Amino acid sequence: MKKQLFTLFLIITFLLSSNIFWAHPKNLHLDRRQQVLAKMSPMGLLVLQTSHQGYRFGYGFQQESNLYYLTGMTDRGLILILSKSGLQSPLNNRIVHSILIIDSPLNKTSDSEQYFQTLQDSLTFDLVCGSKELRKIFKSLSEIDILYTNIIAPRQKDSNTILEKRLIQLREKLPSLEITPPTELTRSLRIKKSDGEIALMQKAIDITTLAHIEAFKSMQPGFYEYQIEAVIEYVFKYFGSQQLAFPTIVGAGPNSLDLHYNLGLRKIQDGDMIVMDIGCEYKHYCADITRTIPASVKFTPEQKEIYNIVLEANEAAINMLRPGVTMAQMDSTVRAVVSKYGYEKYLRHSCTHYLGLDVHDVGGRSQPFEPGMVVTVEPGLYIPPNPDLPEEYWNIGVRIEDDVLITEDGHQVLSAKCPKTVDEIEEIMKLEGLGNIEFQFDELK
Repeated sequence: MKKQLFTLFLIITFLLSSNIFWAHPKNLHLDRRQQVLAKMSPMGLLVLQTSHQGYRFGYGFQQESNLYYLTGMTDRGLILILSKSGLQSPLNNRIVHSILIIDSPLNKTSDSEQYFQTLQDSLTFDLVCGSKELRKIFKSLSEIDILYTNIIAPRQKDSNTILEKRLIQLREKLPSLEITPPTELTRSLRIKKSDGEIALMQKAIDITTLAHIEAFKSMQPGFYEYQIEAVIEYVFKYFGSQQLAFPTIVGAGPNSLDLHYNLGLRKIQDGDMIVMDIGCEYKHYCADITRTIPASVKFTPEQKEIYNIVLEANEAAINMLRPGVTMAQMDSTVRAVVSKYGYEKYLRHSCTHYLGLDVHDVGGRSQPFEPGMVVTVEPGLYIPPNPDLPEEYWNIGVRIEDDVLITEDGHQVLSAKCPKTVDEIEEIMKLEGLGNIEFQFDELK
């Protein structure tokens, strides 16, 4: 009886930690797996696993996005196997199409059969089993035409894990086997977000908006970039974000010209412009919002000029968004606005990418937009020291980025609550923020 109660306790704990009961509709992930199976080649095999280190930036382990999308599970030690033609179960020889392998504390105990059977029923898999069955599963594989996986590269020879070793052996056993990224199966599903996914993205975007506002209030010359970064990430964690969507970017002065700067070492100077490209993740869904502010509360005339050009380009690109528009058209709109003022040579990147489970989410750049897609709008101008402009323009980097949902009849700006006009920014920067708290630690002075 004690063993049965202990088994039940472990099962409930596992399900609760995976957010299985209430995070998603009961059959959502089963439906997704069935759609993926339908898209696979006749003898196709999908094998997914997250590396032991996780793959996202931030505070801890993060499940690989395709594995999360198809299971809804955040636990370490999972392997997902989907077979179009079916595999022979190592337990009872029946044909199964979906297998979840779990590295479980009960893998080697007498209670494992009950444990895995309960999970199998709860999680709607054909088979749930322990890692000791992996060898038998791969030994039975013979006819496979395409292996969809994120675990090994097509010509990889060395292995660091048992699963890598098994897949390399499988490729050597089947010389004609084609290895393809799993996004070939999931891209068309993931690119259009459901209402539930949009709600999670909105939560991440709202938290990121609060972090921006707190950074506005905390900004002042004399602070280091890393102190503003600390304020931002404090807000992320305080409001329940589990991870960063990407490394936080706080670039002041000349660092505002570095598109992916994240060292945070500069002492912010009077007259600096600060690019803050930030985004948290909430239940695996990402936000990505950039705002640019002056260190000294008031924009200089030159800063204001460049800022308002970028803002005009941002709003022009947003206003054109609707089904049928392409990313290339967005870039052309931004270039037309900037060219009108003669600053086109200071454009350095495209103004958009898809957003979702990953900050640069799946989707083709030439694909016309459809309802349910979420994209960023992020024009930017970056002016280095050069003789073409007076020194007052030097080291002005400005990027303004919003997250936008494509709807049936146009678009919805999910980041609309994040202030971005000159007047809004200057008013908020007059307020006291977390960074204005004076800490009395003599040993740190």
